[in-house]
Amino acid sequence: MITAVLLWLGLAIVPGTVLIRTAGCRWGFWTTLAAAPTVGLGALYVVGLAASRLGAPVVDVAVAAVVVVTCLGAIAEVVRLCRRRTATRAAAREARVRLAALSMPHWVSYALLGGAVVLGAMTWIATMKGLAFPPGWDAMHHGYFTRQILDHQTLDGSVVLAPSASGETAPDSFYPLLFNLCIAVIEQVSGTAVSQVMFAGIATTGAVFLPVTVYALARRIDPGRPLVAGLAAFIAPLSLSTYALIGTGRDNTVLGLALTLGTALALLAARTRAGVAVGALGVVGIIGIHTSEMPVALIMAASIAVVDVVRSRRLDVFRCRIVVVAASVVAAIVCLVVLEPTILSASSSREGAIGTAGPGIDLRDAVSQMLTLGWDRNAHSLPVLQILLGIGLLATLLLPGFRAYLSTTLAYGLIAALMVGLFTQSLGPLQVVASPWYGDLNRLAWTFPVLTAIPAAVAVVAVAECVGRLAGAIGRHRRHRAVRRDYSRTGLAVVTVAAACGLILTALPDTARTNLELHVLFGPADADSRAAFEYLQEDIRPGEVVMDDRRASGSLWMYDDYGVPPLFGNSPYLGAAPKSWKERLWLIRHLDDVADDPCVDALLAKYRVGYVYYDDARILEGERRIEKAVLDRHRQFTPVFDQNGVTVYRVARSVDVPRCDRDVTRGITW
Repeated sequence: MITAVLLWLGLAIVPGTVLIRTAGCRWGFWTTLAAAPTVGLGALYVVGLAASRLGAPVVDVAVAAVVVVTCLGAIAEVVRLCRRRTATRAAAREARVRLAALSMPHWVSYALLGGAVVLGAMTWIATMKGLAFPPGWDAMHHGYFTRQILDHQTLDGSVVLAPSASGETAPDSFYPLLFNLCIAVIEQVSGTAVSQVMFAGIATTGAVFLPVTVYALARRIDPGRPLVAGLAAFIAPLSLSTYALIGTGRDNTVLGLALTLGTALALLAARTRAGVAVGALGVVGIIGIHTSEMPVALIMAASIAVVDVVRSRRLDVFRCRIVVVAASVVAAIVCLVVLEPTILSASSSREGAIGTAGPGIDLRDAVSQMLTLGWDRNAHSLPVLQILLGIGLLATLLLPGFRAYLSTTLAYGLIAALMVGLFTQSLGPLQVVASPWYGDLNRLAWTFPVLTAIPAAVAVVAVAECVGRLAGAIGRHRRHRAVRRDYSRTGLAVVTVAAACGLILTALPDTARTNLELHVLFGPADADSRAAFEYLQEDIRPGEVVMDDRRASGSLWMYDDYGVPPLFGNSPYLGAAPKSWKERLWLIRHLDDVADDPCVDALLAKYRVGYVYYDDARILEGERRIEKAVLDRHRQFTPVFDQNGVTVYRVARSVDVPRCDRDVTRGITW
């Protein structure tokens, strides 16, 4: 696990940093650190898609590209240091002087950022403690996609998203596979199991880059208020909804949320043509990780650009920045359309085939959802954050000293308006703007914890400053003015740290409840399941598959981690199921007829079913389709492994396979 964590950090930081420096972008330290993940991973996605189009082994090419970029970056850095030895010494002296001149608010902000990383790491570890595999339906499928990429060395959606691991293909469709490509690269380099690499990626990205990107954006908005940046970074990992996302397996959503603001920073920092290319890679990266976060990054970048021009009153600055942002987005989309043409039909195919567009609700309920940060669970998880959000938004509007943060209020307002429009289905022609959310109302709500961190921090600092000014006005004495100013800075830092500690105490009980829910509702696959998977890995014959209860007990991990092929792979879109999928659905429903219906035996032989996997546990909303009593009743199924409710049955098929003389798929709908 430690190896996987280090590789995730290296993959997220090193290639992007090398590309940013190679492009000649003189960005600050925090901007570079925050933007590097989406830039580097975006470049990795471009390399993977290009290799896939050319028929080259995707994972091997991706690993080679990362190694080459890392080595070239290291060489370039050594050469730069050797050529500029005198300048480097002067820069080191200047850095030491700058470090010595840092005020207490700066040191407190750094301490808060470090505390946020530690708190995030501890919370993620506590949330996932005791889980044998990442919980949720989607996590199993992400593991499946990763195994398909490793086995077939391609990013072709018709192969990776196939309904079977035995060579069957799916209709062409787009799905962002950058998260899965990263897991495949780290798995191939380290040999760590896919599930553990996924755990490491969630914890590393959520713990490190969520607070770092929030901190960097807050410093970009107002460099003169480091306490706001530090407290915002500390607040970012406190929201329960971010951790609860993994309950349904939306692990790539966690990465997308953590890197959204980094993408916005990359777009804002671009100035030259090379900078536009770097910004385009950042957009490609966020689209490849989780498409739904791309519009949020654009809205945040545009909001900051608007507020900058209003405060500076320079229209040429606004025009330049909007052109750079637009050019980066267009370049990214053109690149993706060339390498992955199916992206053009992604929204329509997903909405039509999956049916995620829900019914509208009335305006009052929509506004209520928006005011409760978009998710009902937040209403009882961290209500203090909602109060701070309201105070912070008012502070940016009413207090002149916090006008720089008006961009966060503007972005929040735009996204809240889009959310209300989606809820009430009143966007009209603007519905196309919401296409990256596939009509799923919750996808917008997930972004609110990221958007609320900075306004909440503004609220704490604004209240502390107002109280300090009031206290100073009450006991004002001219001869103590200088002393009071130093005391005010110290007091503000103390208040900020105290607020951070109070927020921790508010969030801890919800973390424990989330962990319990993950175990009980979403994570049925456990150590007993792992033992069964290991047995199947050793005993299964080449070409055979294992029938399971359509992943209802987390059994798809047998393929993701151990390469044991299941009868059911990725679920096809509604209305797009091939005949083979419907035959397998019929088969699993008619196991009790194995002694009487020749079609059962015929299909067992056709799909080479060697084993049946049964588990008493069920994931939330998992429908039981295989009954243990049915398997025990027929001599064709012999138990060969039994451990704490997990049973593996060996299937005995007839020597002379009977023929099935009818179409069993009639009446099977999908």
